[in-house]
Amino acid sequence: MPSMKILDSLSDLLLGASCPGCGTATFGLCATCAAQLDQPVIVDSVNTVPVAAGGEYSGVLRQVVLVAKERQGLYLLPKLAVLLSRAILGLGSDFPLLLVPIPTQAKKVRQRGVDLPYDLAKLAARRLRTHGLQTRVIPALHLLTRPGDQTELSYAERFVNVKDSMVWRHSSRPDAVVIVDDLITTGATLAEAMRACSQVGVNVAGAACLARPIR
Repeated sequence: MPSMKILDSLSDLLLGASCPGCGTATFGLCATCAAQLDQPVIVDSVNTVPVAAGGEYSGVLRQVVLVAKERQGLYLLPKLAVLLSRAILGLGSDFPLLLVPIPTQAKKVRQRGVDLPYDLAKLAARRLRTHGLQTRVIPALHLLTRPGDQTELSYAERFVNVKDSMVWRHSSRPDAVVIVDDLITTGATLAEAMRACSQVGVNVAGAACLARPIR
């Protein structure tokens, strides 16, 4: 029987399969890169709101998130959901288990084949429920406008770019929620989500994400 190494090499030759973390010919994440995703949860605050991240946005984790986000890496979602569930638990036991994902533009969802914040929130909630934690996802935030790409914008420009772009549209009005996103960097998107929540009397108790850059 051919070894897994031979099968992995054949898969790369025939299908172009490679590890999203390092590029090695293999199915999915190689063992080395998978181990590097097991990082301590990073907890700090953005705009006075506690934020927990599954790890630092660099190296292998950065590559994996980019592949999942931009290249239809659906097979990576279960592994990333583990990171998100750890981040949610990292906020502490006093935080609500009501998850509100940051909305994604419909055009980007069609292009990517995935709504990363929403899909990850659902998988993380399911994982937490298997551990006895009653967790719900409320897709209550919706986009009123189409903010431009934040990548090349300055700190101040990012806040202007997303200003008044979200609205709460859901019959439920919980006392407090946890905002979920794939990445939280400057906190501009989180601040806009908080504004939209506060307009209907919903408090943002915290936020959780896959990764954050450490400055």
